[in-house]
Amino acid sequence: MEGKWRMPRMSVRRAAGLAAAAVTMVTGSMFVAPSSAMAGGCTGNVGCGSVNNNTRFKMTTTETWNSGPNKCAQWRGTTTTTYKCTQNDLAPGGLRGGNSVDVDAFTYNYNDFFWNNNKIKKGQWIRIPGGGNVYCKATLSETYPRCD
Repeated sequence: MEGKWRMPRMSVRRAAGLAAAAVTMVTGSMFVAPSSAMAGGCTGNVGCGSVNNNTRFKMTTTETWNSGPNKCAQWRGTTTTTYKCTQNDLAPGGLRGGNSVDVDAFTYNYNDFFWNNNKIKKGQWIRIPGGGNVYCKATLSETYPRCD
């Protein structure tokens, strides 16, 4: 086989990647499957629930209401209803939501807090209406976060 040139073998994955790159260069665009957040109706900042934890307290949020390994007890006035969820801590001063991230609910697991002037027990979850924005604050003299 001396003197005979052979083309190196290429994996299917590499060939597919090169083909996609060529299509992108020629057309200037590429079709992308929607993310799970977009599939749920949240695109960019449109329809995305968000929270601003402008307090010195750790907040907990979920982006997976009614699925996940944890449990979230939703506040319903005088009662609660428990749902599955995935809990994620949000540090004091933190923001979450928007840019295709849809925050479904929040709580303070370690502190009672106020929601629209109702005192909520720690660990009870507040659902964020579709695309709603929640702002929580607490001055240094306030014992509890206040959210609306």
